[in-house]
Amino acid sequence: MNESELRIGNWIKVNGLPPGQVTLETFKTLCDYPETIKYFNPIPLTTQMLDLSPDLTLDPITKQYHFAAGMVQYNIDINHTRFQGKGITVIAQYDNVQLAIATTNFAHQLQNLFQALTNKEIIL
Repeated sequence: MNESELRIGNWIKVNGLPPGQVTLETFKTLCDYPETIKYFNPIPLTTQMLDLSPDLTLDPITKQYHFAAGMVQYNIDINHTRFQGKGITVIAQYDNVQLAIATTNFAHQLQNLFQALTNKEIIL
């Protein structure tokens, strides 16, 4: 995990502790003791996490999760039915054009992408 990927509110796991969110104190620790980043571990995204998110809608036919930002619809393809990515592929769709914009495997990556696209925090 790279510290440049982290934002306040990201979910991570620190060795020996239950999952928690990044706080200002987390960044203070990383500044004072940069070597501690080796104890930070990403949390793999699971369908259970996506199912429980009130910010995502599951299409029962395509088995893709959806969210929107403005006029753009975003699909989260966990089955790689459209694009052969490694990990979970996020696809932007506008005016019948689709574009794979990102591949993510971890909760903090989806949190960062969702925030960048919608200017809101995703609840996982």
